[in-house]
Amino acid sequence: MELVILVFFLFLIIVEVLSIVLLLYKGIVPVNHQREEEKPVVTVLLAVRNEGNNIRRCVESLVNQTYAKEKYHITIGNDNSTDNTAEVLGELKTSHPWIEVYDIPERGGEKARAKVRVLSHLIKHAKGKYYLITDADMELPPKWIETMVNSIGNRGVLSGITGVEDSKRQNYEWLTTLGRIYIASTFGFGTTSIGNNMILSAACYIKTKGFENFTTLTEDKEIYDSVKKAGYKRDILFTPEIIGKTRAVCGFKNLFQQRKRWMTGAFKVSRVVLMVLVIQVLVFPMALAGIFINPLIAVALLGGYFLARVLTGAIILKKLKEPVDLFFLGITEVTSNLLNLYTLLSFMNGNAVIWKAKKHKM
Repeated sequence: MELVILVFFLFLIIVEVLSIVLLLYKGIVPVNHQREEEKPVVTVLLAVRNEGNNIRRCVESLVNQTYAKEKYHITIGNDNSTDNTAEVLGELKTSHPWIEVYDIPERGGEKARAKVRVLSHLIKHAKGKYYLITDADMELPPKWIETMVNSIGNRGVLSGITGVEDSKRQNYEWLTTLGRIYIASTFGFGTTSIGNNMILSAACYIKTKGFENFTTLTEDKEIYDSVKKAGYKRDILFTPEIIGKTRAVCGFKNLFQQRKRWMTGAFKVSRVVLMVLVIQVLVFPMALAGIFINPLIAVALLGGYFLARVLTGAIILKKLKEPVDLFFLGITEVTSNLLNLYTLLSFMNGNAVIWKAKKHKM
């Protein structure tokens, strides 16, 4: 048993060391640039439900992009919101008449649900060579459209990086997690696109035969898989130029439901990636088992693992030009691991996911 615990932690530490080496060697992804006359027409797609407090901030960031106004459209779908979302959208439509707003009908016999169902309706109205997808609680940097369009190349889907503006802990967790997704994809173990910060080729969308048959709550993972199946490249644009900022999830209950929804997609990744994810979640149970065998070695291995995690996270934040607080980053790593363990145990009970005031079966 002692040998098993030793191999368990050494494996995780080696994964972190390899991640550090890759980050130091490869760095951020350079951004391409196009001449103004070469820039294609694109459409930004925004699925909205009960986002009255957020939608104005998001739309204002979209209408103030550096991309030529005549070259992009903003298309919004209101998914039966029960708050003041419709009223705010009406005001935004008055201020910016070129924005298109659609009321999405209640779900009937469709397979698709939640956000991806709204997107499948909106794409019918979309124009141009590319579709950019984000969320209503996002604020995008002024060069977001320009940078994403310049960088997609021959890929089917390209994801950006998202941070959190109202919570240091959640911001660190998002950025380091997306950094690790970038690392995994660089090693050939791509897992998902980023649902609130992505650009999708219209030609690729047609080849995937659309979103209508998607059934999961993690549309970013399903989009990634459909693009892969269609034979297109997928990638993450690991650069600070396109970092969007989402709102923090408030309260443990809502945070837990978010993680539970994400976990439905995590179980659909490749076996190798899933194995690493599950092993990472089990570090505290394994350390606890090790304490009963050899406390000194168990504590040393656990400390060594989290030290490696903090170093990897610090390099990710540094590359993304984010401030680095090593102590707080360590706290973030520990609390995130415990939250993931709790979420995994709850997920195994098979309870429904509550998201956007709707109850969804897993």
